Amino acid sequence: MSISDDATSDSGRPTRYEMTWRNKFLTMHAKSISEMADILQSAASDLREMASAGVVLAHDSAGDDYATLVTADPALAERFGFYPQEEDDEEDDQDAE
Repeated sequence: MSISDDATSDSGRPTRYEMTWRNKFLTMHAKSISEMADILQSAASDLREMASAGVVLAHDSAGDDYATLVTADPALAERFGFYPQEEDDEEDDQDAE
């Protein structure tokens, strides 16, 4: 599945929603290796759930412990807490092409 570079439809509704996934500090409050493993397993489960629902990783977005996850589906955006892509982000995507 690919996500259109156009962030809004003709009706003015967003057609691309995104979430910044943060790996950094994910386990910083863990008190044991077992707790670290549980936290990482939970994060992996969340990512697998999003992937199986149709969420994708934005092109070249995984770096510096952050990744941008995207969907064009407003129901998925609501379900997983995504936000409409901001116009500045759209311009940055087009500049990178």
